[in-house]
Amino acid sequence: MHALVGEYERSGDANVRWVASSEQIPELVRLLDEGRASHQGWIVALFEASLPSGASARRRTVLAAHAATDVYTWNQARFR
Repeated sequence: MHALVGEYERSGDANVRWVASSEQIPELVRLLDEGRASHQGWIVALFEASLPSGASARRRTVLAAHAATDVYTWNQARFR
């Protein structure tokens, strides 16, 4: 988690701007989708042994972990 927060401190503001710009720059949508998939892959790799075995519960858990570690969550928490 420390590494993730450190990465957000280095590049998080740019990532937040990219997400905000994606409506005006459609090419960013693909890059952001790839980033989300990569983030979720990281979560699965890191927590594989702890994830539920059922597909639905597993997906909800991965999405919850993604939300908890998302750059927007970091951005909001940082400025509170």
